[in-house]
Amino acid sequence: MTYKTIQANIVGSSNPSRSKAFAQERTLNMYAEVSQTGAYPSVLYPWLGSVSYSDGTGLGEARGCYTHSDGTFYKVTDTTLYSMASDGSETAIGSIPGSGYVVMADDGNNLLLATTTAAYQYNGSTLTQITDPDYEAGGSVDVILNQAVWQGNNQRFAVATAGDPDDIASDFYATAEAKGDDLVRVYVFNETLYLMGSQTMEPWYYSGSGSPPFDRIQAGTKNVGLIGRLAIDSNDNFMYWVGEDKNLYRASAYDPAPLMPASIHKEFTTYDLTSCRVRCLTFDGQNFVMILTDSKSWVYSETTGAWLELSYKADEQIYLAYDYAYAYNKHFIMSRIDSRILELDQSVYTDNGEITIRERVTAPINAATLGINGARLTMKRAELIMESGIGNASQSDPLVMMSHSVDFGQTWSNEVWIRAGRDGENNLRVEYYAMASFRQIQFKIRTSDPNFFTFQSLALDVKRGGNY
Repeated sequence: MTYKTIQANIVGSSNPSRSKAFAQERTLNMYAEVSQTGAYPSVLYPWLGSVSYSDGTGLGEARGCYTHSDGTFYKVTDTTLYSMASDGSETAIGSIPGSGYVVMADDGNNLLLATTTAAYQYNGSTLTQITDPDYEAGGSVDVILNQAVWQGNNQRFAVATAGDPDDIASDFYATAEAKGDDLVRVYVFNETLYLMGSQTMEPWYYSGSGSPPFDRIQAGTKNVGLIGRLAIDSNDNFMYWVGEDKNLYRASAYDPAPLMPASIHKEFTTYDLTSCRVRCLTFDGQNFVMILTDSKSWVYSETTGAWLELSYKADEQIYLAYDYAYAYNKHFIMSRIDSRILELDQSVYTDNGEITIRERVTAPINAATLGINGARLTMKRAELIMESGIGNASQSDPLVMMSHSVDFGQTWSNEVWIRAGRDGENNLRVEYYAMASFRQIQFKIRTSDPNFFTFQSLALDVKRGGNY
C-alpha cells in the first residue's frame, strides 16, 4: 500500500486528563480562533506578549489595579496608592496601610478602596479614610445607582448616601440571610447587587423603599458560592466567578452555569484558590476570562469555549500577571514580581523581555480520525501547516521544535528543530521526517523564538501498517 497524505487538526484546548490514554492535550501561551471562510477551520495564535509601560516609580508588593470611570488608572503598591498617566508616569497619592489585595470601585467621582481592615476614598485631590462610626470593615465595596455598598461584618452590608461614601446611616444595613453562609463579596452586575457568600449567590434589586432601599429577588438565591473575594469579574455579557467547589461559573442573571471540563476541574481541585483573581478581557474579537492563581494561570475563551494555559519564562514559571485593567485604550497587567505595569501587546512575543514558550500537544490521531480503516498505521513524514517566512530583525531564522509519542504521551521521540523560514521565505515547507508505526500518535510542537507563529493543521504521510 502506498503512502497517502491525510490532513489532521491540531487546534484545540488544554485537556489534562488523569488518564493519558484518554486525553493529554495541551495549549500553552496560544489561543484558538475559529473561521467560517479561512483556508482551515481554526488556527492557534500566540497569546499577547508584554512590555514595560510605567516609569517604575512605585515598585514593591502588588496589591491591585483599577481603572476609574473617568479613565484614570490607579494601583496600590506596598502601602501607597498611585495614579498612572497615559504616558506611564506614576504619581504617589497617599497611604493605604496593611498588606493584601485592595478592592476598588468608584461612584463617578470618588475612588473607593476597601481592605480587610479599613476603607478609603479619594476625591481626585485628597485621600481620606472612611470614618463613619457605622462603617464595618468587610473587605469589598461596589457602587450601584451612585451609592457605595460596603461589605460589613458576618453577613451584613451597608448602603451609603448617594454621592457620599462616608455617610452610612445606622439603619442602612441589611443582611444576606437567605442561607447562613458568610458573606465573601459585594458585587454589582447589570444593575443588580449580588451578595456572594461562601455557599450561595443572593441577588438584590433597588426597590426605592426601606432602609436600605433594596430587596432580595425572590427565588433568585442559588447554591453556588464564591471561593474568595477576588475570584469574580464581569464583561458586558456575563459575570464570572470561581465557586466554592473550585469550578468556574458564569451567569447573565440568576442561573449559574459551570464551565470547566472535568479534566481541568480536577486540576483546579489541587490548587489553593483563596487568593485567586478572575479577570475578564476582550481583544481580537474574543472575550477571555483569566484565572490567576498561585499555582498556574488559565484562560477560558467565552467565544470559542476553549481553555489554555499561561506561563512565564523558558522554565514555565507562574504567569507574570497579578492583576489586569484596561485603560487608555491599552491592556495592562500588574506584575506579580514588583507591581510594575506592563502593556499586553499582540506584536510582542516575549514577556517583559523574557522568553515565552508556546506549545501545542495534539489530541491522539489514529486510523479513525484520519479516515483510514485499520488498526495500525505507518508514518514517514508530517508537514506542519503554519505561517512560514516569519523571521524578523531580532530572530532572522526562527525554529519550530517537534516530537511525537505513540504511547499516549508517556514517552516522546527526540525533539527535531525545523526552520520556519527567514523573512520572505513564504513558500517554505515545515516538514518533520520520522518513521513511526502506531495505533495512535500525538505531536508536541514548541516554539521559543520571538516571532509570529501560527499553527493551523498537520498533513501526515501514512499507510496501513497491518492489523497486528
